[in-house]
Order: sequence, then structure tokens, then C-alpha cells
Amino acid sequence: MRVMIWVKAENKDLVLNVGDWWSQPQLSLIPSSPLETEWIPPAEGTVKFNVDGSFSEHQAGCGGVLRNFKGDVTAIFSRPINSFGADFTELIVIRTTLEFFKGTKEFGKALLEIESNLQVVLNWLKDITARPWR
Repeated sequence: MRVMIWVKAENKDLVLNVGDWWSQPQLSLIPSSPLETEWIPPAEGTVKFNVDGSFSEHQAGCGGVLRNFKGDVTAIFSRPINSFGADFTELIVIRTTLEFFKGTKEFGKALLEIESNLQVVLNWLKDITARPWR
């Protein structure tokens, strides 16, 4: 998992098909499409965690890459998690990210920005009325 996260962080011109990573790593690297967006660094004094979760019927996992405003990778993490669905997995990923961030040297010194591919969960965090729980 750490190698996969490192490959994603270091090869900005490639898209990684996570589903194929475990069985055929060489074939999981796909040339980026013109629709691919470029990573935008955070403002000075801010660090950005790019995070992702993966969920299947029997297992789930998460990982993230923390970068400073210069784009330097300062921390990475990956771990298996308990989950009950794709949206819940992304929520657990964000919680795990916050827990991990508390142990980094940037905690208390820099603002944190979290970038995730699941906008639904980010909306839950921003808007209490959008959450499917009370």
C-alpha cells in the first residue's frame, strides 16, 4: 500500500488503477487523460493531505500523502480499516487522516487542508444538515 501511495505521489503524469495494483502492478499504470487535473499546492503555512479509501465486500483500507506548500512529501500513511460501505469508508479515511496528522511535526504549526475524491463526505463535514445521522 505504501509503495502504491508513493507511486501515486511521485508520478503525477500517471493514473493508478487501484483495483489492478494488487494483481498486475505494471498494468495498473495508465497514461493520464486530458481530463486529469493537476495537483494544486496549498498556500504557504498550510499542508495538504490527499487521501483515498478503498472498499470491497470483505475489506477496506485507506491511505494518504501529506505535502507542504512546496509540494514536498512530508508524511504518508496506509492502513486497513473496518467499514460498511464506500461513503462510510471515506468518512473513516478522513478521521484516520486527522488522527495521523496529530502525530506529525506539522501539527499545531500549519493549517491542514484535506483533499478527497468523495465530495459527499466533505459536504457532510461542512454541513450538519447534510449528514445521514444525527
